[in-house]
Amino acid sequence: MARLVGCAVLLAFTLPAATMATYGAGGQDAVTAEYQLKAAFLYNFAKFVEWPAETGRSADSFTFCIGGEEPFRIIGPYLAGKKVHGRVIIVRAVETSAGTSGCHLLFVGAASIHLQNALRRISGPVLTVGESTDFIISGGMINLARENNRLRFEISRSAGERGGLKFSSQLLKLATPRGSNPGDP
Repeated sequence: MARLVGCAVLLAFTLPAATMATYGAGGQDAVTAEYQLKAAFLYNFAKFVEWPAETGRSADSFTFCIGGEEPFRIIGPYLAGKKVHGRVIIVRAVETSAGTSGCHLLFVGAASIHLQNALRRISGPVLTVGESTDFIISGGMINLARENNRLRFEISRSAGERGGLKFSSQLLKLATPRGSNPGDP
């Protein structure tokens, strides 16, 4: 329990404060810093989501799939080899919804419009995370967005439930509310 609270505190205070400094930077350094922060969020999201019993996936690894060349180039090396739920993270690039087979988490970069448009066709328990304003409306589960020069996230509990995933209460508390029910579109 102390570990969960510690991670929640990290997400709530450390990362948003760090984003203020990085968004002020210019050029490629700002893009790299932003995607490194997003990688940290993805890593923590994976820790605070419960997947149903494994079907058709490796029991030894945890697969993060990344849509978009720029996000993959930065996020991939940051996460590769770390562990989540006791399993080694494997990072792979995806271009289409057909490539999401075996993914535990799918990050859809803003330039991956074709993947965002195919979210409702992705089958199985895949945590979908994006970074565009209409990501949740398109069927995504978690959207990362800038708010007052900070990186925040919204959660669609209903999309998660449709995918067979369960969000921890700590993660839901940290999410920026959407509409009248926090964590739901």
